[in-house]
Amino acid sequence: MMPRKRLLILVKLPLPGLVKTRIAAQWGDDVAVQLYDAMVHDQLEAVADTDIPITLCHSPIAPLDAYRDWLGREHSFQLQEGDDLGQRMRHAFESAFSKGAEQLVLVGSDLPEISPKLLHEAFAALNTVGATLAPSDDGGYTLIGFSRRSFRPEAFESIPWSTPQVLAATVAALEGVGQSVHLLPELADLDTADDVLELTRRHTAGGPHRTLTLANRLLDNG
Repeated sequence: MMPRKRLLILVKLPLPGLVKTRIAAQWGDDVAVQLYDAMVHDQLEAVADTDIPITLCHSPIAPLDAYRDWLGREHSFQLQEGDDLGQRMRHAFESAFSKGAEQLVLVGSDLPEISPKLLHEAFAALNTVGATLAPSDDGGYTLIGFSRRSFRPEAFESIPWSTPQVLAATVAALEGVGQSVHLLPELADLDTADDVLELTRRHTAGGPHRTLTLANRLLDNG
């Protein structure tokens, strides 16, 4: 039986041209792949400090065994389905709820600064509100959560994906069907070279080890 709480993480296989294309445009495919791999492992390490089980929602671009070889076989895996991001997220929620989960939080895989504190706040909020979201600095969001009773597919319909209106449109869609929304502290994703540089400015000590080590090495090499 699926645990009451579960964290869903959307992942892609780290292949050139498939991950972090905006970083690749400035620093090349090899750097983009290395950074994405570092981000994912830092994120999984941070999440491991919680008692929340994980399902890795993997892209159909590669066989499941390729993901298991990369990230380990101790995790639960689920295939992403859908033609766009909204459909893929909706399917991830519906599939996990159909298997018995009561509370779900979904995130991407480029969040090396995610913290156990933030995740616990996200799940705690679902005890009293309909949905929880963590804003990003570009007008989107990096985390979304629902309980089984509060799930609304409208959150993923007619949303202008990849625009600065994503968060506002999602909140409006949820409030339009009577769902209250809890906004978490902002959680940064790393989409561009500038995002990576900003990460190094935020962390002079500590922080996501693999991602920072690689980023600092890139800066040292010019």
